Formats: sequence, C-alpha cells, structure tokens
Amino acid sequence: MPKPTAPRPGASIRARARDARERLAGRGGRLVPPRRLQVATDGDFVATGDEFLSHLVALCELRPQDRVLDVGCGNGRLARPLAGYLSIDGSYDGFDVDADAIAWC
Repeated sequence: MPKPTAPRPGASIRARARDARERLAGRGGRLVPPRRLQVATDGDFVATGDEFLSHLVALCELRPQDRVLDVGCGNGRLARPLAGYLSIDGSYDGFDVDADAIAWC
C-alpha cells in the first residue's frame, strides 16, 4: 500500500501554526495528534472520536469492561475517547500500516 503523500510545505506551516494556537488556547491536549498526522481525517479529531464512541455504546452495546480491537486505528481517533471510557477490566488494542501514526499513538 502506498504511503500517504506528505503535505505541501505551505500546508505544513499552516498546520503547525494552528497546532501552536490551539496549544496556547488550552485546546487539543496530549491525546490529540498534531495536524500533520491528521492527513487521513476530516473534521474535528476529538468530536469525531467521541461520536464514534457514542455509536459503539448505543448500537453495539459496548461496556466499560469490554475488549476492543481497532483494525486500522491510525492516529488514535477512537483510542482517545476509549482511554477514558474503558475500565481496568476492559482493553484496547489497535494496529495500522501507517508507522508514523502508530509511533505517535
């Protein structure tokens, strides 16, 4: 599978500037990847992850003690909300072909 293309230099600079503004404003957090690693995602990283979690709870009856296997986990959009939802008896495992996303996550 081909590796995703790197953002153009101008886009990379703008993404880094947005990251810096969000950090200064107290948004984002340590469980939100920098924008340069959000190349395969559209929309708000946190809101989308939270929405996926709500679907898993409502439609799949996910419980805090369940085990989750996330195939194609990428940069952890679902891992972030699950970290606060799953109990000590639950677990999360994810894998992906994108080594940069996995290294960050």
